[in-house]
Amino acid sequence: MSRLFIKRTALLALIVLSSVVTFAQRTAELPQKKEWKDQSKHTVRFVTVAPNIQLEVLDWGGLGRPVVLLTGYGNSAHVFDEFAEKLSETNHVYGITRRGFGYSTHASSGYDVQRLAQDVLNVLDALKIASPVLAGHSYGGKEMTILGKRADRIAGLVYLDALSDPTYDFSEHNAIRARRPPERYPTPPPPRYHPGFEEYMKWQHFGRSTPFPEGEIRAMTETTPDGKMGERRIAPKIGEAIGAGMGKPDYASIRVPALAFAAYPVPVEDQLQNYEIRNDQDRKALEDLYAADQKYLSQFIGDFQTAVPTARVIKMYGANHCIFISNQTDVLFEMRAFMSRLR
Repeated sequence: MSRLFIKRTALLALIVLSSVVTFAQRTAELPQKKEWKDQSKHTVRFVTVAPNIQLEVLDWGGLGRPVVLLTGYGNSAHVFDEFAEKLSETNHVYGITRRGFGYSTHASSGYDVQRLAQDVLNVLDALKIASPVLAGHSYGGKEMTILGKRADRIAGLVYLDALSDPTYDFSEHNAIRARRPPERYPTPPPPRYHPGFEEYMKWQHFGRSTPFPEGEIRAMTETTPDGKMGERRIAPKIGEAIGAGMGKPDYASIRVPALAFAAYPVPVEDQLQNYEIRNDQDRKALEDLYAADQKYLSQFIGDFQTAVPTARVIKMYGANHCIFISNQTDVLFEMRAFMSRLR
């Protein structure tokens, strides 16, 4: 082997090594994508409530009477991330993600309201949570009503815009709603298919009056290999199963103190600025919708108060359905006042 060949081989190796070192240095200088970390101050555990069924339970800690937060349909317990942190200043706060949602087990069965309520009771037993107040949003009110008869286990109920009756016929209401005039300031469309989480979070502050915490978005959405939003973590059949397993709420069975918040629309005169009123028909459509809203709200609240006459119902005008986000301060104040009067 010639000396010239050896020199050339050594030179080539030196060039390759130099290139590798330079590439590594430049790569190290590039800004590294940080892995997302949940900033909410909760611990996460998974509680077995049935064979092969585990529910995600969030624990925000805190002192005082325990409060267990139950979600509406389509949400995980992470939807309470911000609300729960504030509530933990006066109470020990937990949140439960029901089966079929978020990081909890996506079971093939067990979605009737009785079984879902039993899941909640099994969590209370497993974690030895004594005499909690249950606070349920939307569908969570159905599970709470089932458990309200258990005065031996539950101290009180708080309905967070959760008095709807699934047997109510909304066909007339929906027909009136379809006649609404166009919005003056329409909601911007959400980002296109598979946006980045950061992009979606920015849109929320323009497109939603009650933006969800990022932990909730990530809990309810798959993450793609490149770190973007994927498909929703829920199968359509789960919604069908839950809908089929609901009936008219049996408020008369409640044996514990109860408080309810109801989101109410503002008067028509205050709504006019939000729509393009082109003629008398447009105004009439808003008036009819307002009347239809009053009709079903009066029925829902009337059924509740007739069965539970000692319960207090707080009407919040202009509130969003996610009332614990849109009216957080007022809800916290009234909940604390309610709980201060419990035994």
